[in-house]
Amino acid sequence: MLGCERAWRFSVLAMALNAGCTAYDNSLPAGADNPSSSSGASGGTRSTIATSETSGGTSYDAGGATGSTQGAGGAAPIDASMETSTPDDADASPGSWSDAKPDVRAADAADAPIGPTHESMIDTMEDNNVPHYILPVDGRVGYWFTVNDGADGGTQTPAANMFGLSPGGYNGPYAAHLTGRGFNVWGIYMGFTLNKSLQGVRKTYDASAYIGISFWAKLGSSNMCSPPTSCRLVRVAISTRDTDAQGGVCTTACSDHFGFWIDDLSTDWQKKTIPFQRMMQDGWGTPGPAEGLKFDAAHTYEVQFQVKPAAAPFDFWVDDVAFVLP
Repeated sequence: MLGCERAWRFSVLAMALNAGCTAYDNSLPAGADNPSSSSGASGGTRSTIATSETSGGTSYDAGGATGSTQGAGGAAPIDASMETSTPDDADASPGSWSDAKPDVRAADAADAPIGPTHESMIDTMEDNNVPHYILPVDGRVGYWFTVNDGADGGTQTPAANMFGLSPGGYNGPYAAHLTGRGFNVWGIYMGFTLNKSLQGVRKTYDASAYIGISFWAKLGSSNMCSPPTSCRLVRVAISTRDTDAQGGVCTTACSDHFGFWIDDLSTDWQKKTIPFQRMMQDGWGTPGPAEGLKFDAAHTYEVQFQVKPAAAPFDFWVDDVAFVLP
């Protein structure tokens, strides 16, 4: 298994990861439901192929280890390739927004949980290369990174420019693990690109063949909310041509990406399956819900796991990320 995984990935020496960010509001969404999830006691077996079948909403408990060194906070340097429109996005009309379906404002249209699902694996996290690349499957090219608000005194592990995985995955040797505190401007996130190599030009990725995203997640030993239900914890978001500054659609109040708040994490691994129909903007961006903006799965840039609030200590894990097939 490890041999297959390493064959998929590039062996790269430690390199500085470049990522840009646009500051955004720290307000929390007014009302987000919880996607399907449940707990169980037995472990699962990791598939050795990129496409797998799983029961959506099923969770398994597994241990996770911490043990990374704390790195200094600070915003990651801006990648110039992320600030320039590419031929891939030539059809983006500034000042307009996508008419792609579904209308994510109608969250009540997707109240029923997703049943057993087929999935296209994005990352099984079987190695600890730095940088860490996602699986080169279905045309995806990407790597993990972090971006923070650059607040004075903010600290994070792993460091902003040296993102690596940590031992103690859900059902394998490693997982993405982010800890820290002190980011009191807009916060911090870890995530990965979908169509950009480390030194390549950032382009959009067509995820319209999928209906959602799934992943395993848990809190670390130092929960940032006590009890965990006292505040929002982690938000999974997907940046698109409409909400990302590079897309040329938003010119002010960018980065209000479509996402979903996860507010029931515990120290046990849980599987989360989020339909695209349940993902909404926070509402402060332009264009946004007031303009009838819809999630454009055909033009995506990144998957992000955001932390708010991030001034208090935070500690969370993510493993086995996949797109959900119809």
